[in-house]
Amino acid sequence: DPAGTGLTNLYIYSKETGSVQMVALSMKGSVSHPVWSPDGVRLAFELTRNGTVSILDYNTQNGGWLPIADGIASQDSVDDSILTLDWSADVDMPAITWSVGTIGHVQSIWVRRVGVAGTVGAQLLTNGDYVQAIYSRNGHGNAGSWLLVSSVIGRPGDLLLIDAVPGARVIALTNGKQIGFAWWSPDGTQVDYLDAVSAGVG
Repeated sequence: DPAGTGLTNLYIYSKETGSVQMVALSMKGSVSHPVWSPDGVRLAFELTRNGTVSILDYNTQNGGWLPIADGIASQDSVDDSILTLDWSADVDMPAITWSVGTIGHVQSIWVRRVGVAGTVGAQLLTNGDYVQAIYSRNGHGNAGSWLLVSSVIGRPGDLLLIDAVPGARVIALTNGKQIGFAWWSPDGTQVDYLDAVSAGVG
C-alpha cells in the first residue's frame, strides 16, 4: 500500500530485472495471500472489498483475470474466512481449491478448475464441521487431496479424505479414533496421524 490508501495491491517483482509491476484489477479492494500455480503462470489471491471476500485468478501471460468465487465472507457469515488457498499440481488440468470457516471449525471445502474451455464455477466438495483440513497438491495423482478431521461434540474425531476433484466423495480413513493431528507425506501418497487417545501414529 505505497500510496497509503488503506488498500493493499498485488505486485509482481522480477528477480531478473529488479522491476516491480502492479497488477491492474477492474475492482478496488485489498489483496492478500497470493499463491502461484505450479507452472508459474497464474496467481490465485484473495480480494476483500466492502467486507466481502472473493478469490481471483490472474494470468501473468495475457494479463487477464478470472473471478473464482465471491461472497466467501459477508454480513451473513462475518466470522468465516479462507483458511487454505492452493492449487492442484496438475499443470494440464489446473484447479484452485480452498477451505472456508474459522480455526478449529472448517465449514466447507471447494474446488474450481481454471484454464479449461467450458469450465463450470466453483463446486462444493464437502461441508460440515471439521477440526482440521490439511491439503496436499500431490494427492490423487497431482489432482490434490484434503485430509479432514471430523468434529464430535467439539472434540476431534476420525480422519477423512476427499480428493479435490468435482464429484469426489468423503472416505473414512479411521473408525472410532480421536485424531490429534494429521499430515501428508511430501509426495502426497501417504498419511500419518496422531491418535489423541492412544498417542499412536497411524
